Amino acid sequence: LSQVPTDYTRHGALIKLWADMGDFDKALKLAEEKASAGMPTVAYLAAGDACRLAGRYEDALAYYRKASAAIDAQGREGDVKKGKERAQASIEAIQLFDMLDVAKVPDGAYTADSIAYAGPLHVEVEVKGGKIQAVRVTKHQEKQFYSALTDTPKQIVARQSVKGVGAVTGATMTSEAILNATAKALAGAMRKAGGS
Repeated sequence: LSQVPTDYTRHGALIKLWADMGDFDKALKLAEEKASAGMPTVAYLAAGDACRLAGRYEDALAYYRKASAAIDAQGREGDVKKGKERAQASIEAIQLFDMLDVAKVPDGAYTADSIAYAGPLHVEVEVKGGKIQAVRVTKHQEKQFYSALTDTPKQIVARQSVKGVGAVTGATMTSEAILNATAKALAGAMRKAGGS
């Protein structure tokens, strides 16, 4: 892996791989190089994902903001547009993380959506007695990475939070869409209940 000096992948897979292996400095260095090479949206999105994985939420926000504002000289137009949408969804979700308090969410089922790899992904979050009972993906267009559709909801229920849940390797976009949609659903429930 160290013999591959640059991330030539479409979605920053090498950046994500270095982050998954715990070498965030290498991941972020590759992201900066990819951004300088004309693909800042993908590069900064991958850097944001790496920081989010490490629990470095302020750094993640900064990279997601860079991805949102980036002007790409290279890359597929659809990838750039979708990347900016994912960056914005991640910004919104991370801003919700600290305000979420499941104990303030009334019993019920709450829904929201976020952008995944293939399009919108919808979740339903069931809360009872101040605890997350279940997170279900109710609608999606994903054609692969089905383990993320079950593993990520299980992690959210086990942690009782969206914070600190790791993305399923190889399915980062799907996992993050589930996390983002869950955060939106819980925040919406809190707002309706007057909890924040």
